[in-house]
Amino acid sequence: MATLEQLENDDWGETDAPTWLVQECHRLRRKPIEEFNNEDLRIMIGQNIGLKYLVPKALEVLRKDPLAAGDFYEGDLLRAVIRCKLVSEQQKGSGFIEELRALCTSALAELPNQTRQNIFGNYSPEDLGMNPEAVKVAVDQAVEKEYRQSPWKEYREFTGH
Repeated sequence: MATLEQLENDDWGETDAPTWLVQECHRLRRKPIEEFNNEDLRIMIGQNIGLKYLVPKALEVLRKDPLAAGDFYEGDLLRAVIRCKLVSEQQKGSGFIEELRALCTSALAELPNQTRQNIFGNYSPEDLGMNPEAVKVAVDQAVEKEYRQSPWKEYREFTGH
């Protein structure tokens, strides 16, 4: 089970940095990649560390669940990937970019259902006395609001919508 430190043949040594993030990045460089969870991937990709090794692992996760979450919110792993340096270095139309666009599109397709669940929970809107038209208006308004916020805004920009 290889670590980033082994794969890159680069020992950063110990750190006395006072910030949690720097300490965590140093720790994760010594952790076997096979043991990385979504949050580990999000942190390191967000810091543009080990992208050659970690982005493919993140894609494995995202293919199963485009809204896979680290510790912040649903979709934070995908957001980290689309914002990483590796993406900005790719040619438009490359297979990698097209796959990320497809993942963003899948994530965006989930927003109305997720928003509906956030609004109504396990209740049927009809049980709450709402007619179908009022439900559609409420969900559409909430979705439009979400579209203007992270990570949905980034997904829309990445897909060109």
